[in-house]
Amino acid sequence: MSGHEYFNEREHIFKSVTVNDIKWSYSKKFLYSGADDGKAMVWDADTGKLLDTIDDYPRSEPETPVGVQRVAVMEDSLYHEDIFASCSSEGGINVYKVNEDGKVCMKNKALAIQGAKRCISSLSFGHGFFWDCLVAGAEGPSKDSINGDHQQGQIVFFDANAVAQPTDLGFRQVGYRTLPRSVSCLAFSASGEFVICGTSGRTNGEEDENGDGIVRIFDVKKAKEVQSAVTQHEDVNLVDFSPCGNYIISCSHTNEITVFDRRFLPTKRSDRPLHVWKHLDPEDGECHVGITSAIWWPTFRQQGLCTSSQAMLMTGGGDGYVRMWDLRAATEDAHVWAMDGRVGPIARVAASPELEHVFVGGDTGAVNVFTIDQGIVSRYEREPMLFLDDCEGDH
Repeated sequence: MSGHEYFNEREHIFKSVTVNDIKWSYSKKFLYSGADDGKAMVWDADTGKLLDTIDDYPRSEPETPVGVQRVAVMEDSLYHEDIFASCSSEGGINVYKVNEDGKVCMKNKALAIQGAKRCISSLSFGHGFFWDCLVAGAEGPSKDSINGDHQQGQIVFFDANAVAQPTDLGFRQVGYRTLPRSVSCLAFSASGEFVICGTSGRTNGEEDENGDGIVRIFDVKKAKEVQSAVTQHEDVNLVDFSPCGNYIISCSHTNEITVFDRRFLPTKRSDRPLHVWKHLDPEDGECHVGITSAIWWPTFRQQGLCTSSQAMLMTGGGDGYVRMWDLRAATEDAHVWAMDGRVGPIARVAASPELEHVFVGGDTGAVNVFTIDQGIVSRYEREPMLFLDDCEGDH
């Protein structure tokens, strides 16, 4: 599939651009992509045919398009509709409904982060009873902004029920919170009741800009911070809740994973993690992005299907390895399995729906597919903990 490009008016040529995000649709019939050409595209998931192109972000400069940073999919739609959202590097958000032919048939009133021009780093729809909520994480405003501290980020809450009789999809801003530093990532809990976010410096900020080393949990309904934890991670790549909601993780650019048990987080800020795990530093001596992916792995099967558990976590890091960790073990014994991704520093790890395959992508453009020996899962059923020496070769 190809099509993300823009015409550079100064050089009079078409230029290819970076694809920043790609997601499956709710129906699994389509793929949505967003790129630095400022466009979101809808593709046929079976044939790869381009079905629709949406260009809703005006350029501030003719030769420089406004990039689409993220694409989010409404995965728990009460009405079983294909709805997705995109966000831009200048603070714009658009929500679309797609018909059976893959064409946009309705869109929401354009949404925007108020107060200044901000790059939106994160965008996600809610789950469960909060399926019609949308949350965006924004970096600090551009340095030429006249509106306050350029390092301050925002987390902004939108709700599809904010208008009694909407003529569009109904999403409107219902609240926001300002953070001391730029929001770099966010994630909803499985119930949709809470959202967690991490911070970092701005994408185009000064070299000495960084996050404040704190992850924060917000109540979605109240748009209010309810818990926080000190991770000391100045640049957070990834945050997440465990499927059971009891644990939270923060993954950093230093190849470190910090785990907290929410049940022991006080109302005030906590600096006592349950675990601190670390991938090895890259051998090439170069600076890499660190931990980029985390997957909660099942420890048992139910009626032939994998069932997620809070006990095991798979991560991909800058050392080029995919590693498995056991939350039930002591920190020094938690590393139970490792696999060389064979792509150098890992950019992304994903798993197939039944978790029989793991996909590993690197910053070289290569993607490797691994078949996971189901003996790994079956041995987790029999034994509460495994050690690395017992697992080597199971890949």
